[in-house]
Amino acid sequence: MDDKPLMLKNTDAPRIREIDGFAFPEGVRVLINFTVDFDAMIFRKFLGEPRLWCAQGEFGGRAGMGRLLDLFRDFDIPTTLFLPGRTGLLYPEVVRRAAREGHEVANHMWDHHIPSTFEEEREHLAHTDDLIRTLTGRYPVGTRSEHNLAALEGHDYKYVSYTPQGDFPFYVYLESVGRWVLNLPIQFSHDDAMFFYFGWYGSRNEQQRIEPPSAFFNGLLDAYAVARETSGYMNIVIHPNLSGRLCRIGMLRRFFERTLADGDVRYVTSEWLADYILERFPVTDGQAAPFSA
Repeated sequence: MDDKPLMLKNTDAPRIREIDGFAFPEGVRVLINFTVDFDAMIFRKFLGEPRLWCAQGEFGGRAGMGRLLDLFRDFDIPTTLFLPGRTGLLYPEVVRRAAREGHEVANHMWDHHIPSTFEEEREHLAHTDDLIRTLTGRYPVGTRSEHNLAALEGHDYKYVSYTPQGDFPFYVYLESVGRWVLNLPIQFSHDDAMFFYFGWYGSRNEQQRIEPPSAFFNGLLDAYAVARETSGYMNIVIHPNLSGRLCRIGMLRRFFERTLADGDVRYVTSEWLADYILERFPVTDGQAAPFSA
């Protein structure tokens, strides 16, 4: 057996640059980037799952998203709605309402999967962007997807929001287009799907998990307590078909009440955070402007 240490090439991992000297807005200790993946039943249909599993997603468009918008309004919480294009076709009025009430609408693929060719990727991105502009009056400025990021060239994206390599926003260098792009990373421990999804990717019965609302709530509170002492940042991901259920709305309400009571927490959209970072803490070499710049 070869005992030589494994030598990694520079191409084995993306070039990442931390944001040095970050300063929070005055009076703010924690920034919470609250995001909603409005998948509905789109991904479930793509996977060819049984009708009953698809109906779980349909609930998100018929009822869950409206309840969440009511909750956000009650607490004046701005969020980023990551929208698959086909969800927008199914529930246009819900998307219009979100935009009217001050929520950002961003790109979350066309039908929640990445096509097999670069040309199809560009078509999917364009279709979703055009639909978002039709529904909201403006093109999206961010995406949550694993698209080939070279396909983002020509779009007005200021950021991407995916992959969990860090606890705080960072820049990643895209060799294919020769520029840095801001990533607002997700954390699966802050994602309700990890707690509430039954039938996750066709898993077997013994692999199913539906935790009580308290499990996600306590996990968020623990993460929030750590964030107060460390990074000062949380990117939370919820899904209307999961957290829009009546039994879970109260959990989110308690989380908002608890965090806002500290007085130094600010909920922000992904676009707001991207603008704040790009304007005040840009990379000093290479580009980190919107892709269309």
